[in-house]
Amino acid sequence: MADRLPVEGPHRVTLTGSLESVTIQPIDAPPFYEAVLDDEAGHRVHLIWHGQRRVPGVDAGVTLRVEGTLSEQGHRAVMFDPRYEILGAGVEG
Repeated sequence: MADRLPVEGPHRVTLTGSLESVTIQPIDAPPFYEAVLDDEAGHRVHLIWHGQRRVPGVDAGVTLRVEGTLSEQGHRAVMFDPRYEILGAGVEG
């Protein structure tokens, strides 16, 4: 399992890595889409898009470059509503 990325106050970053998982909220829950990025250094960052139940192309196994403000929430590194670029597709099982 990858280590949590240390966060020393909110700051802008660009990270590249593969998505190890995604979480889709139930229809009766507030809409947000969450993915866990395993960056090139082996750190885990939770990417959260508010107001969306799905982000096109953002699926487990996909390689992304993301840009946004990295912060800490509940002892985990998070980036809310990041800009992203899909660099590689995941492998279908």
